[in-house]
Amino acid sequence: MSLLRPAVLRQSTRNFTTQSALCYARITRDRNPNRGVSPIHRRPQKEPLGAQKYGIPKPVDAAEHTKVETDENHGLWGFFREDRTALPTPEDDHKYGRHWTVEELRQKSWEDLHKLWWACVKERNIIETQAAERTRLKPGYGDFEAKERKRTVRWTQRGIKHVLTERYYSWQEAKQLAKDDPEIVISDKGVIYTPGSALEETEEVEVNVQEPLVVEAAPEPKAEEKKPLTV
Repeated sequence: MSLLRPAVLRQSTRNFTTQSALCYARITRDRNPNRGVSPIHRRPQKEPLGAQKYGIPKPVDAAEHTKVETDENHGLWGFFREDRTALPTPEDDHKYGRHWTVEELRQKSWEDLHKLWWACVKERNIIETQAAERTRLKPGYGDFEAKERKRTVRWTQRGIKHVLTERYYSWQEAKQLAKDDPEIVISDKGVIYTPGSALEETEEVEVNVQEPLVVEAAPEPKAEEKKPLTV
C-alpha cells in the first residue's frame, strides 16, 4: 500500500481543453517541409501558375462569332433529313412503311433497283448519323425505333440482292443455251441471230404448203325500214 500511495495522491495540473495541441498545430501548419516543392524539379514554385499569370479566359459572346456560309446543296446534308435535325423524336423515327418484297422487286428494272439500292444506303447513313448523335447526348430514347427502321431498310437491300442473284443465274443459263444454239453467234462480229440459215446449210426440209380455205361470207340481212312515230 505504501507503493501505491504516491500515485493516488498525484494530481494533474494540465488545463482542461477539447482540442489537443497537436490538432491545433495541424490546423495552423501541417509541419510538412516539402510543402510547395515541385515533384518534377524538386524545388519550391517561385513563379505564379499559368492561370494567375495570364488570367482566366472569358467566353466569347455568340454574337461576335464569325458567320460561316455553307452551301445549301452541300453533299454532307445528305446525312440528315429534310428538316436537318440531328436528333429526331421517336415518333418521327417510327413513321416509315414496310420493306419491299421480292415479288415486288422482280418487276423492277435494273435502273429502278439501282436507284432503290442507293436510296437505302442514304437512309442507313442518316440512321447511323442519328445514332452517333444519340450516343453523344445520351437522351435515353430512340434506340428501339432506330433499330427497327434500320432492320426494314436492310430487308429491302436483302431483297434487291436476291433478285439480282436470280437474274444473274438466268443470264448464265441463257448464255449457255445461246452457245448450244447454232442460229446464235456469240461474238462482236457479223449478225448475232440468223434464224433458219444454219438449218438450210445442213439439210433441206420439204414443207407442204397448203392453200388456205376460202369461205364465202353470207350476205347480211337487210334491215327493215321503220316508220317514224306519229302522234
